[in-house]
Amino acid sequence: MQNKFIRWTAFISVILFVIILSTRQLSDPDIGFHLKYGQWIVENAQVPTVDQSTYTVSENRYIDPHWAFQVFIYACYRVLGYEGLSLLLIVCGLFLAIITLIRYRNFNLPELFSIVLLLFFFLIIESRLILRPEIFSFLFLSLILLILEQYYHRGKKRLFFLPLIMLVWVQVHSLFILGLAGICIFFISLWWKNKKPDWSLFLWMFIAFAVCFLNPYHINGVFFPFSLLSRFNSSNIYHQHIAEFKSFFAIDKHTAVEMLFLVFLASTFILYMLTYRKRRLHEWLLLLLSTYLSLVVVRNIPFFAIMNFPVLGDSLRDLESIYFSKKQPVKWMSYRSGTLVFSVGLIVIFMSGSGIFRVLNGSFYESDHTNNKAGIGINKFQLPENASEFLIKNKLNGKLLNSLGIGGWLSWKLSQPVFIDGRLEVMNESLYLELMDSWNNKLGKLINKYQPRLIVYNYLKYYPWTHQLYQMPDWKLIYLDGLFVVWAEKEYARDIPELIPSTFLGAFRFQQINPERIASRNSARRAFPDWLSDGRDDSTDFFRNIGMFFLQGGDILSAGICLDEVMTRTDGKDIIATQALSEIKQGRKDKKQVEKAEEKGTQLNRNAAMQYFNRGNDLYRQKDLQGAIDSYTLAINLDPFYSKALNNRGNIYALLGNYKIAKRDFDSALTIDPAFADAYLGRGTCKYSLGDRKGALRDWLMAEKLGNLNARRMINLYTK
Repeated sequence: MQNKFIRWTAFISVILFVIILSTRQLSDPDIGFHLKYGQWIVENAQVPTVDQSTYTVSENRYIDPHWAFQVFIYACYRVLGYEGLSLLLIVCGLFLAIITLIRYRNFNLPELFSIVLLLFFFLIIESRLILRPEIFSFLFLSLILLILEQYYHRGKKRLFFLPLIMLVWVQVHSLFILGLAGICIFFISLWWKNKKPDWSLFLWMFIAFAVCFLNPYHINGVFFPFSLLSRFNSSNIYHQHIAEFKSFFAIDKHTAVEMLFLVFLASTFILYMLTYRKRRLHEWLLLLLSTYLSLVVVRNIPFFAIMNFPVLGDSLRDLESIYFSKKQPVKWMSYRSGTLVFSVGLIVIFMSGSGIFRVLNGSFYESDHTNNKAGIGINKFQLPENASEFLIKNKLNGKLLNSLGIGGWLSWKLSQPVFIDGRLEVMNESLYLELMDSWNNKLGKLINKYQPRLIVYNYLKYYPWTHQLYQMPDWKLIYLDGLFVVWAEKEYARDIPELIPSTFLGAFRFQQINPERIASRNSARRAFPDWLSDGRDDSTDFFRNIGMFFLQGGDILSAGICLDEVMTRTDGKDIIATQALSEIKQGRKDKKQVEKAEEKGTQLNRNAAMQYFNRGNDLYRQKDLQGAIDSYTLAINLDPFYSKALNNRGNIYALLGNYKIAKRDFDSALTIDPAFADAYLGRGTCKYSLGDRKGALRDWLMAEKLGNLNARRMINLYTK
């Protein structure tokens, strides 16, 4: 009874982890062109044969191997919206978990060990748990392997499902060829085992291959996946530049998931070799195929887990029967007991914070440097949704020049065609090379050739464009958010105001910098609750990113303001902001140039600080006290010796009853200007409210001496 309770607890815990891991906001811009083509197919009652999204390759042939997937998700979107698409991903994750557990059961693996394997299985594939056609390839390949494993080990004749699965798969994703490869591998293995062909499997294999031609593109659709094999070539331009197409060994910095894959890869090969007498031919062939796919292109790593994890568990059990003699038996029950302890410990870890809670607050994804975020619907921070809405609202439907990654979402949201999107099988390599060439101070050449009126891009990835556009007098910045930027040709967007950094930043509320707090937090180790709650904060990402944007454009002043804010919000722990601020402060090595730059920068700071000071005064008169505090804080950040800004901010804090904070501002103002009568008056009021009546009287007398007319009234009112 106790073991049953523990097994169910472990099972429910891991299933809960799978659900939460699958509950993530849509952040992949490619979902946009899938929705667009799903809509186009429904409205036109046919599949596309030429490109419908761009103006650059509009005549290119388009074989759409995902047409059924696109129609399906468009239907889900029409019924349930973006939230429905998130729910679809959860359902796919659950189905994949159930199929995987059934496969483990077919190998007679202990339940708890199966649950542990399932947990690691999802940790390895989590980076590809996105709403793309490949999620269905995971499901279909798992189903085909389940049927073939049951046929090989138990003689269950369910082979008639193979053609049905392939008929659907060929309409959904180009990786249907993996299903055919899996069937062929099992056919060869059975032939090797029985020393004769298995004609029943051969018949269903032939039918499964034949039904693949029942796609809208017929023979072209069947052989289309082979045209994608060029991406496996190290000389291929996509293979070299796009992260998910790179080989495992070409990646500069591996994520924790990729390192976990490497551990399981090495472990699997070791276990296979130690139990080679128990291993079947198809197990070796699947291992070699999945290893090749995963090492050559990292996006294929989930296929390694799908093809090999059940056999990995089986090989552990075989290891016991081969290498432990009868004189020194290791009972399977003791193995199960060890598994029990291991499982429960692992579940406790993942339930306590390092798993479920860190997935929910985003730190699980942040540690792996991914854009995923728990929740449902779309991730407006990672998608150019707000930028698209800005263009639509202002009726900016002119010709676009855009970065590669966001083209899919722009084509879905906007009425005009885009420059390029993520369908690399349609975009020819020459267009991609033109795009890459624009990074090398050749954006003007691209603009002259295609004559765009608007330029939209992800400025963290296409940072060379920012520097070039700042040097082009015919273009102006009209929109900026935490990841995307819009520039417009000045003549085209005459009625759209240019984005002025000081005005743009003035709309946000900045926190007060506290160097002592930063220093104290830097010198101490983080406690467990801090580690548990250190999740992704989009507002901090926002200020860091726009700070980097201004830095790209050479606006050191605005960049410094944003990066200082990041340091405040993170208590000085943000590595990127620290490095950027260090570079800003170091400046050039030439001493004379440094002095000139500092002198110019100081004057710019003072001018900008005065603007924020005046804005603070206006907001105070409008009774927006918090807005006034924010503006005065900006002025102080720009000019730490701005005693008037310190005094005015102190007055507002005093009005709000924050006398200790107000007194600190008055102290700072008097340190800068010892003859500042108004600051003495304000500090005296704070001292009186804090119970220091003698100190208050001294400050009021000093204020009166320095000419403040209200000081005598305060003395008469409060000292009698």
